[in-house]
Amino acid sequence: MNTCRFFSLLLVVILLFSAVSCHQSEAPVGTEPPNSPPPDTDPINDGRSYSDLIPREFSTTRNQYFGKNSDSKVLQLQIPQNWSCQPTSNGGQALIRDGEEIGEVRMGELPLPHGFLLVKSDENTYEGVRCEWSILEDASQYAAEDRYHHRYIYYYSSDGETRAVTLTVRYMEVHDFLSRKLRVGAAVLPRATDSSLGSISLPSSARGKSVLILGNSFIGTSQIGNALQDMFDAAGASYSVTAVSVGYATVSKSWSGYLSRMRNGEFAAVFMCGFYSGTDVNAFSPYVDACNVSNTPIVIFPAHNEGSGNQAAQSYPNVHFLNWKEEINALIENGVDYWDFCMDDTHRHSKPLAGYVGAHMIFRALFGRVPPQTAHYGSLSHQQVSSLLGEYISTGFVVLIPDSKIIFWE
Repeated sequence: MNTCRFFSLLLVVILLFSAVSCHQSEAPVGTEPPNSPPPDTDPINDGRSYSDLIPREFSTTRNQYFGKNSDSKVLQLQIPQNWSCQPTSNGGQALIRDGEEIGEVRMGELPLPHGFLLVKSDENTYEGVRCEWSILEDASQYAAEDRYHHRYIYYYSSDGETRAVTLTVRYMEVHDFLSRKLRVGAAVLPRATDSSLGSISLPSSARGKSVLILGNSFIGTSQIGNALQDMFDAAGASYSVTAVSVGYATVSKSWSGYLSRMRNGEFAAVFMCGFYSGTDVNAFSPYVDACNVSNTPIVIFPAHNEGSGNQAAQSYPNVHFLNWKEEINALIENGVDYWDFCMDDTHRHSKPLAGYVGAHMIFRALFGRVPPQTAHYGSLSHQQVSSLLGEYISTGFVVLIPDSKIIFWE
């Protein structure tokens, strides 16, 4: 009896000991053993850099223009065809792609956004625009796709003022080739041609003298001399026109016989064509000197087939420059038919409509206004000119970039 009780009690002790041991060896679910290290904190980002990303491809680009409404020049940027701009409440323009906001364009040089870090930067100057480019990191974002951004700050000049435009866009939206286009494809462009009203002052001693135009066969075929004389007569101006047309004439080989007459002050003003090469540019110097002696205005005036007029203007910055060639080209780009200006021959000689344009330019520059209407300008009637050139005859300039294509800031 006692033996049975003893074994019963022993069995109870063994069971109790086993239960206590099991209880101590298994920690409750959701708890940690004492003195164990704390759990790892979440990483601040996914550890990837911008160099690990593959940005979105793009197909074609378009020109988008930005500027101040009062400026004569605007900034041109090449952006993907499927990007658009929408005004924002802060006065900027949101960049939209497929209905999603991917960036922003603002006027001015903007500071780094709060919480952003500068990762990489560079700059370049091209076509009158200095671009400061950088890659930014938004430290608050975990995924690299959301963390990195491109920023471009463009600096340019218009009407004597320095302007700045800041473009910020998600890194994933800008393929490497597109980034290069955004950096070196920017340009500052005029909204319209310069009317050059009153840009050439005639001295009082010029009254009653002849305006001399020297050029090759383009002077003759364009009838610029006849058109300008008709404008003078309609305005009651006491000047005549001497238009000299010599086939294949150039500055370097054709006009030295006029140097003494220029030096003696026989002409009211001199307009010179014939800039075809660097040799012609260098040969222009004696004519400038001769006209300076007599205080006679001299003008670089390239005809439509010349190639070095701009070089001459750069080489002689103190000499007047009326770009007859580019005025015709601007009208062609604005919709006037090329063949209204040019003959269908080997040299594409200028027609009387081109002569009218050149005469219009000379009149505006000398008198500070557009020429008065008259029945004929050389062989062209006023009705013919009006039907082909429209508002140009009354404004004296060509719209190069319509306002509808420009995003303006006040």
